[in-house]
Amino acid sequence: MDHTGDDHHDDRASGPNAGVDVPVESGHRSQALLAELAEAEGARIRAEARVSQLVVDIDQARASEASQHSDARIQALEAASAADDMSLDLGLTAGAVAHRIDEYTFIQTHMPLLWARHQDGRIDAWRLHIIAETARDTLCDPANYTVLDEKLAAWLDGRATFTPGQLRAWLGRTVARLEPDNQRERTRRSWADRSARITHDDDGTAQLFSVLSGEDGIAIDDLINQLARARAQATDGVTIQ
Repeated sequence: MDHTGDDHHDDRASGPNAGVDVPVESGHRSQALLAELAEAEGARIRAEARVSQLVVDIDQARASEASQHSDARIQALEAASAADDMSLDLGLTAGAVAHRIDEYTFIQTHMPLLWARHQDGRIDAWRLHIIAETARDTLCDPANYTVLDEKLAAWLDGRATFTPGQLRAWLGRTVARLEPDNQRERTRRSWADRSARITHDDDGTAQLFSVLSGEDGIAIDDLINQLARARAQATDGVTIQ
């Protein structure tokens, strides 16, 4: 009997994966899909940027066309019709489109570095909205729009990825440093506007909404948890950890 090759060593017969059929291309499929996902996400952001630019361009073109009318009322109606027309294609209300026009125009005018980054596909529409909303609602001095734009560009250049939460946190800290007096005034107004509201639903439940200090919020959260545990124990015999 020919025993040639009896001494051949099979690497699959030993080692930690002995007896396990390990695919040769293990992980290749998921890695390919992840690469495709990244490419699709980049395409989505670039498409958003194109939509943003078109919204601004259509609004400006309609305003230019409206200016040809001699009647001021017709001019106003024609200029405002841009939001109505775009709402049909965007699937939004005319009011929502008008808000986008204002937001994009603000960024294009006051934060050109951010707008360029958006048009290059390096920041999506949602993060653009977060930045615009923060800048418009919190900064009082228009000169600080430029300062924020420059600081934001430096911060973004040092990060490959960032979450909306991280962006909001950075914006909050930066705006507070730019206008500390305004920050204190916003805090004072927020404190003065504290409120609480309870609405009762038809199914026997109720919804609680309140604006209060952080300390009060923590105390109320603890109180609600205690009441919920006590009620669950009393009615259902359930102990909530």
